[in-house]
Amino acid sequence: EERAALYKEALSQVNNLAAALQPDLVAIRRHLHMHPELSNAEVETAQFIEQELRKVDGVEDIQTRIGGTQGLTCLVRGTAPGLEPTVTGRPMRLLIRADMDALPLEDGKADSPYRSTVPGVTHACGHDAHVACLLGAIRILTQLRRFFHGEVLCVFQPAEETTGGARRMVAAGVMGHFVAAPGKDLNEEYPEGAVPDVTVDAALALHVMTEVPVGQIAVKQGAMYASEDDYHILVKGKGGHASNPHLAINPVFVACNIVVQATGWLTRNVSTFDANVFSLTTINGGTKSNIIPSSCEITGTLRTHDESLRQSINERLTTFIETVARADEAEAEVTIHRGYSSGHCDASFVKLVSDAATQLLGPDAVERLEYPEMGAEDFFEFSLQNTIPCVMFWLGCANEEAGIIEDNHHPNFNIDEECLQTGSAVFAASALRFFCFGLPSGLRGSSSFQGSQLSNSSMGSASDLAVHCPQQPTL
Repeated sequence: EERAALYKEALSQVNNLAAALQPDLVAIRRHLHMHPELSNAEVETAQFIEQELRKVDGVEDIQTRIGGTQGLTCLVRGTAPGLEPTVTGRPMRLLIRADMDALPLEDGKADSPYRSTVPGVTHACGHDAHVACLLGAIRILTQLRRFFHGEVLCVFQPAEETTGGARRMVAAGVMGHFVAAPGKDLNEEYPEGAVPDVTVDAALALHVMTEVPVGQIAVKQGAMYASEDDYHILVKGKGGHASNPHLAINPVFVACNIVVQATGWLTRNVSTFDANVFSLTTINGGTKSNIIPSSCEITGTLRTHDESLRQSINERLTTFIETVARADEAEAEVTIHRGYSSGHCDASFVKLVSDAATQLLGPDAVERLEYPEMGAEDFFEFSLQNTIPCVMFWLGCANEEAGIIEDNHHPNFNIDEECLQTGSAVFAASALRFFCFGLPSGLRGSSSFQGSQLSNSSMGSASDLAVHCPQQPTL
């Protein structure tokens, strides 16, 4: 009851605090939008974030250049005594992450007052908004520290779009320190198979999406994002004159055969109930119409939601591609560049975020997504291969009347900036609920919203606790 009372009192202040921050959040987002930086080059972005953090009373332990990247972290510690729902001997710690890199794309918003000032670079995936939302949540939580006991680890992550900044930050110890697994040595890369001394209990992130209207969020429990593996296939044949194909081994012909056969292989060898996408997207070979080249290159990508299926397809498909090439007396060298792991949202944590957002924004503010994405997202590296509860929710930013409808990665992608206070508020409310109650029991890894230990009688119904955002002008 004491926790419920504290949570209710804190929640009643979140929306007003977020609304008061809205002008600052807009200014932060627009500054970042006008000065975007590509993956691994977020130097001024990181400096700007650090400056913003140092303005806030209650922000502690600011760390920069994490693992040699532009990533940075800070802590917000609650000051409420005796409200620690853990037996670990330490305060519970929630990681909240915002990525901060931009895309190599020309900003198409020619008439926008905050159009990118950097030629060929723009925030067309909304990472500027993600940073603004986390900075907003930090300001809210520092003002509500007396209502919770625990630590919020705020992570500003580089290089989501390319090289996987999350993996490098994990390897640098953001989640805790790593020790070698039995019979293995640690190296400077991501410590696959290592045993972490984990100091994080759950991880949370958001992504702005024009598939969802502003003022709402969308959640998905279970599989949400796919793994990503990039294929590079070098087909080696025998060069010669195009008029004498019988004296050569044409790798272009073999490559075309591989594209057809390998794509069809999945439909015959993988169940239609196991979600996967295999797309071969480039073929490069040859220099002149009358020359049969000696080699040809193919590239493509594999996406799955299941790690065991991912491994099985990669192994079996590699063997099949090599066999197809040998049938034409050629050779195929298959190189697979392992990308992001698949992303799964913990059911109990999804319920917590959904309940917090419903109480904050109203009963119609939370949409439940039916299908997972086949795109990839490196936030889920913070799950340590699904051992740490993670949730990424979609933050609605669409406004059809204002023409804000273009998808992420479109040159004209934009957001209704009203979403900034919504994202900040949901981040903060979810953190407060996490520290006051912990995760609902009986739901870890399940696909059901039933079984929560948090009854309405102990903490009030969603309608009782709902406190609505004052309307802000559309910008």
